[in-house]
Amino acid sequence: QSKRLHSMAMGGVIGGIALLLAWLSARNLARAVTQPLQHLSNTVTALTRGNLHARCGNCGKYEITTLAADIDRMAQRLQDSHALNEERVRGATAEALEQLAQAKQATQARTRFLATASHDLRQPVHAMGLFVDTLLPGAAPPQIPSLLRLREATEAMSTMLDTLLYISRLDANVMSPEPKPVLVADLLEQLDAMHAAAAHEAGITLHWLANTKIIMTDHSLALRVLDNLVRNAVLHSAGTRVAIVARRCGNDCVRIEVRDNGVGIASILQNRIFEEFYQVGNQQRDRRNGLGLGLSICARIAQLLGTKITLRSQLHRGSAFALTFPAASPAALSTSTASAATYSAITAHCLLIDNDDAIVEGTTALLTQWGCQVTAARTLEQTLTLLHEQGPYDIVLCDLQLHEHDDGFEIIHHAQQLYPNALTVLISGTTTSDMLQRAQQASVTLLTKPVAPAKLRALLAARKAQ
Repeated sequence: QSKRLHSMAMGGVIGGIALLLAWLSARNLARAVTQPLQHLSNTVTALTRGNLHARCGNCGKYEITTLAADIDRMAQRLQDSHALNEERVRGATAEALEQLAQAKQATQARTRFLATASHDLRQPVHAMGLFVDTLLPGAAPPQIPSLLRLREATEAMSTMLDTLLYISRLDANVMSPEPKPVLVADLLEQLDAMHAAAAHEAGITLHWLANTKIIMTDHSLALRVLDNLVRNAVLHSAGTRVAIVARRCGNDCVRIEVRDNGVGIASILQNRIFEEFYQVGNQQRDRRNGLGLGLSICARIAQLLGTKITLRSQLHRGSAFALTFPAASPAALSTSTASAATYSAITAHCLLIDNDDAIVEGTTALLTQWGCQVTAARTLEQTLTLLHEQGPYDIVLCDLQLHEHDDGFEIIHHAQQLYPNALTVLISGTTTSDMLQRAQQASVTLLTKPVAPAKLRALLAARKAQ
């Protein structure tokens, strides 16, 4: 019996030792497997969170070691790929920033060039226009045709300079539309009057249809856009008919179309015609056909007006340019009408400030012919003396850039303080964005050279009528 108990005890001890060894073996095996697997899982989690420097290292043996090595290789490839992509992104970003800086510099250089060229050209053109209008009333009959041709050439140069001015104003963001109710029929009548003669000479029938529709827009800016579209149709479409049609499109908008039955525009070119300096059919850059800026300017003005120029065209079947404007009710249309232009004498005491002798002479002769008493000055010092000693003045016309550092804005400021009821006008050939913004902020009446004598007279007459 004792041997049996001893045998059972020994069996129990051996069994316990075996179980202990099995437990220890299972524990060690679990640690050898689960810990490396946990390390692998942590490494993969770190990689997915963007820590591409995480590695498995030496974890486990056999298949686990192989798996860890594979994960490390994958992580290294990800890190290398990420570094390469970052380098490419940095390179592309640097290149894009450089191109952006170059484009900005090119735009600024173009704006400065246009403003400088505009100023240098406006001075002689302005003086030429003044002298032509001074000579016309007393010209002999044989001289009148030549003077009229000279006036026509001056007006053409003025139109080109105005185009440059519009670009400067658009670049400077100083054009602010003033929407008012506009009777479309009046707008189209103006277009008819502006282009009827040219259309007749070209053998084109000019037709318009508007009924009594009223739109809400800035009259002068809308007229400029439509004027360009009609001029292009008359001069370049090679058709026989141009129609300007206004139709309602829904209850709250009016669509104005300029249609022609000319050669049309190929679909591949229809987007390019709104690019600056691009002209269909003028590859030789014949300046008699314009600068190729009209449609690009019109597209930008249309955007200011809250609309867009659309085009439908087919080769040999004509083109239709269109703009859509908000409709206005008849009640919104002002019943006041503009007073008719008067050509009676303008009896006023005028102070003229300009450092260009030709402009002083031409402007003085023209203003004197209109009935004004003119006193001229060429510097800030002379002007201040005249303002204090020979006033009062009804009109002050001042050039922007005088001798050295004399500033036209300063003269206008002094004149407004001394004679608040006088008409103060700043005349400038400079069209830089800084100057345009400064004039807008100072609420200064600004005329840009060359000033059409008719425009100057209308301004003076309007002031006299007040």
